[in-house]
Amino acid sequence: MLPDLFLQRFVDGLSTSSLASRYRFEEAQVHLISTVPGDYSGCLPREGEDFDASCAKKQNLTYGPQRVSFILSRLLNESHINSARVALSSSSTRHGGIGMMRSKMEEVLPWLPPALVSKMERLIIQPTSFGGTWTRSDMEVMVHSYLRPQWNKTICSDDLTMMDQDLLGNTDIVWPTFDYLDSMRERRRELKDKNPNKAVVIKREKSSLRGDCHVFLSSLAFSKLDRSCISRMVLFQSSRPPQLPFETASIHFKSICRLLSFEKWEKIDYENAANTTPEPQPHKPEYLSWFMLTSACLSRGAQGQPTPNRGFESDSISYSNFELGVLFCSRLLGDQNHDRLYTFDPQLDGCQCGKGKRWYKDRLRGDILRKEMQQQLTPSFVESVRKVHLPIPYHLRPRPYQEDPDSDLMSFTPYLHEVPDGTGHVGNMKLTPLGQRLAE
Repeated sequence: MLPDLFLQRFVDGLSTSSLASRYRFEEAQVHLISTVPGDYSGCLPREGEDFDASCAKKQNLTYGPQRVSFILSRLLNESHINSARVALSSSSTRHGGIGMMRSKMEEVLPWLPPALVSKMERLIIQPTSFGGTWTRSDMEVMVHSYLRPQWNKTICSDDLTMMDQDLLGNTDIVWPTFDYLDSMRERRRELKDKNPNKAVVIKREKSSLRGDCHVFLSSLAFSKLDRSCISRMVLFQSSRPPQLPFETASIHFKSICRLLSFEKWEKIDYENAANTTPEPQPHKPEYLSWFMLTSACLSRGAQGQPTPNRGFESDSISYSNFELGVLFCSRLLGDQNHDRLYTFDPQLDGCQCGKGKRWYKDRLRGDILRKEMQQQLTPSFVESVRKVHLPIPYHLRPRPYQEDPDSDLMSFTPYLHEVPDGTGHVGNMKLTPLGQRLAE
């Protein structure tokens, strides 16, 4: 459904033209990522192919992971940027220049310099619902859009030789354990006992297993998951300092992000580590290439799946959900007014909006910064860029569920909102400590 048709049906008196006149969208510093049911192509131009001509043959709108891939292409791929500029210029000429205000998003250079593109690191997916019908190939198609877009190739789930064989190896799926949510409930009970005046705000626990945690994965769904997907699961561990309020035992917060690493992190050998408690290690500030806050969970209806019976050359994806997300992209062009580097800084506590700490560190002049970016990453470069602290509530480098890389057995049991009789020790459940105990 196109935006105009949606507004006509569901929002009286509002159209895309009236929206455009009310708000200055050309000043936007974020991207909206929507998803609507239907079958859609990615609309990415191939290398050396005219942007306007290639998209004329396809859908002009992209959604979900395809939309993220399209935006990242427009921000990071020089060929796509140049061809899009030609298309915009041509469109502006045909329409007499009306309505073609140049957006801050319509840049002439990639948002990240070459020295930083190579620093883009892990993809982190943090859902609150995990569908049980994922296959390895379907998840690789989704991850490819987020992690390693290839601007000049069409990716087909039936031809995995075109993909990076370690695609899922660069991905973490953040999911809480039973113990983590139990500890959240216990902290809330303690807070309620110590602060009786807040008893109305701090709601009583429900007696059911699900409670009000807003996290959904059944033992039946987990037991059928492809093991390549299970191998990507890592623990939801509270960031330090904690960003979630203690009044809640819910983690109803969904996000997807891409880390940007300026230095090599040493991988912790959890299997042989002396500390066996699932607590995150002390960490330095984390930098983000992009961060998306979204309503979309980890299901094929929300994230999409290859359209059935699509052609070999097609990249069509089918969606069945309505979703909406906000995408924050780091921008480093040497522009002191609009450059920003999104980060999680453990020295800051919670949202910094209006506190005078959201922007920090003195910045270099634009000409000096641009020169540094074209050469190499230096301490002055990292220190000089304007930073935006995002109060991410989970640790960005958490422990894996499968601590032994040579074993499928899991060291922790992921939280399950329901465990129907007879499903606690079948399929993949036998990999969990809970399933092993039930099988005895």
